[in-house]
Amino acid sequence: IDDGIERNNVSARIAVCGLWIAITICAIGANIGDGDFVGTTFAPLALALAFMLAGIGIYAAVTRSLAHIVVERDFAAGVRFASLAVALSIPLAKASSGDWVSISATWNDFVVAVPALAVVLIIALIFERYVGRNQPSRAVWRRGVVPAVFLVGIAAGATIALNR
Repeated sequence: IDDGIERNNVSARIAVCGLWIAITICAIGANIGDGDFVGTTFAPLALALAFMLAGIGIYAAVTRSLAHIVVERDFAAGVRFASLAVALSIPLAKASSGDWVSISATWNDFVVAVPALAVVLIIALIFERYVGRNQPSRAVWRRGVVPAVFLVGIAAGATIALNR
């Protein structure tokens, strides 16, 4: 946040906004369902955020995307990172939206979401490898917006397909 506001880094601002939207999507998913507060809202939300942070951690460890955002101020990298956070939150919101039955039932909802998370993460890593730095830095549409829309669409499709 400091980099985006105090240092006028627009790519960091878009990445933080993507994280805020992703956290909001997870919170919305956790608020759906019937049962006690801890079982239907708090515990699934904490689990969803842990899964999302793990996915983002893997992405950051494998790629140099955070350096592209913070050091190089690459706007397209910020858009791709924001879309990754939103794409990860879609299956996690679905997983956290169930009715409270038991801890094991909630855990099983998250296990069902793991294949969708893996698909999203693999596609994001492929995009970062082949789209990330092979284009001119001015090509924000091709390097940022198109991969972002595609990634969020894949996340929605994989979530729908895996939860039938």
